Amino acid sequence: MMSKKAGTADEWYVWTVRSGKFEIVERFIEEKIPQVSKILYPTISTEKTTRKGIKVKKSPLYAGYLFLQYTHDQSNPATWVKINSHPFITGYVGPCTAQDLASVNSLQKVDKLNDEKINDFLVGDLVSVKNGVFVGFRGEVVLLSSNSVTVDLERADRVLQVVFSPEDLGVITRQ
Repeated sequence: MMSKKAGTADEWYVWTVRSGKFEIVERFIEEKIPQVSKILYPTISTEKTTRKGIKVKKSPLYAGYLFLQYTHDQSNPATWVKINSHPFITGYVGPCTAQDLASVNSLQKVDKLNDEKINDFLVGDLVSVKNGVFVGFRGEVVLLSSNSVTVDLERADRVLQVVFSPEDLGVITRQ
């Protein structure tokens, strides 16, 4: 996530971007479109076991979707036209509600510190997800850090390791 201005009342809009081209698009927006106050391309750390050991990489939560914060002025659509002019930006999806953005931010948890205590959780606890896109899912706590809880969620015959804020989880059973 990148910030340019603080305290702006701009709205969030969703655009599609070509796979693997986010860095180029981000650089273009930073250099050429100062009206965009924030750029969000949510990612999550994923682990994959290989022959050489465990490999950690950042994967997009919503591959191909870019969240931009700016003022959309229908009487003067200059910002929209500039964004739409880039060859790797493939289309305009529409506005993003505050609730949708909160779900994205609750999943991403990158560079976000919170004051919630994680003392209510222990490794091995069975927890349920109370907020965000994974609401209703259950999983096992596998790691605790100073500001987050990492949970293994089973989904479609595979395990996803997802990082949550403590306020997004509730303990079901304790081992």
